[in-house]
Amino acid sequence: MESDSWLLLLAAVTTVFLCIVWRMHRRHRSQLRKVEFLFNAIDNLDFAFRFPARGASRTFDMALNRIKDILTSAHYAQAERERYYEQILSMVSTAILVVDEQGRVVLSNDAARRMLECEFITHISQVEQRISTGRFSVRRNAVGLNGGRMQLWAISDISSELVLQEITSWEKLIRVLTHEIMNGVAPVTSLSRTLLDRMENSGTLRPDTLRQGLHTIHSTSEQLLRFVENYRSLTLLPTPAPQPFYVKPFLERMLMLARATDGAEGLLMECSVSPADLMLYADESLLTHVFTNLLKNAVEALQTSAAQERYIRVEASIDEAETVRIRVSNNGPAIPADVAEQMFVPFFTTKNGGSGIGLSLSARIMQASGARMELEESSERETVFLLTFDA
Repeated sequence: MESDSWLLLLAAVTTVFLCIVWRMHRRHRSQLRKVEFLFNAIDNLDFAFRFPARGASRTFDMALNRIKDILTSAHYAQAERERYYEQILSMVSTAILVVDEQGRVVLSNDAARRMLECEFITHISQVEQRISTGRFSVRRNAVGLNGGRMQLWAISDISSELVLQEITSWEKLIRVLTHEIMNGVAPVTSLSRTLLDRMENSGTLRPDTLRQGLHTIHSTSEQLLRFVENYRSLTLLPTPAPQPFYVKPFLERMLMLARATDGAEGLLMECSVSPADLMLYADESLLTHVFTNLLKNAVEALQTSAAQERYIRVEASIDEAETVRIRVSNNGPAIPADVAEQMFVPFFTTKNGGSGIGLSLSARIMQASGARMELEESSERETVFLLTFDA
């Protein structure tokens, strides 16, 4: 009888234990289903639900509701920030594009669609076709987003600025042309008038006077012809034929030529290219003219430098957006502000006997190559010309 009682007690305890385990299992499964429901609802942006928070699961349901409230607040705050950023992007006049690694446009603002005249911008190839006209300024920056690499494009319509710049350039060019032609024509007109007056007044003219006058008219006419030929060479720029080439050996050849220039003795010339195997897609023969002119000017500028160590440095690098920048610097005298303003204007020169087409022709070559040349710095410390080649 006693053993039967123990068996009954053990059976009762076991039954109670199994009931407790079963109820705990049911509650655990119920809680797991609630947690799963919570995250599924959040994934589907469903924030309207609330758990009843009653009975034995009241505390657990209240905790889930608290988590849901925090996530809901975070979602709406993020959505508000996104609307704020979208409003800012819609108000700016600059076209903004976010491009993924496959060239897909994942974000574009109203200015981009309006400026590029495209209602739906899905791939960067659509953009590249439209910005190839030269009326747009494009800036690109690589950014990390959601574990991937993105490119942020900022595009500005600079057509009005280009028109104004072109008008200004033409005004400067006309002033220079007028000045040069008048300087040549005025003495010829005056001398020929003088010779005619003498012949009319005296009826004769000494042979040596006539010979000298004709020689002066001839030499002045030749100078005018050379001037016109220089202008012709400036306007008949060949079409660039770009090919990929290594930058370092090209720049080293340019410096070798510069070392053979008159006045280059005693000058320190250095070349730095990073990375060493940097390549550039451009017309190498046309760029030879650009660098020859820049290095020749640098050598001439250093002739009047009082620095103990006179140097010319050429530095090339590439950034994350694959923009190649080449700097040509020297520690010669600073370029005066009024000269710097006009140095790219055709026929403007401060040199005796200079043609004034070197820098202007170099700037035109860079522009025709889809690149830019500018005076980045000119101070008592250093003068730096920057050549920029966008990807």
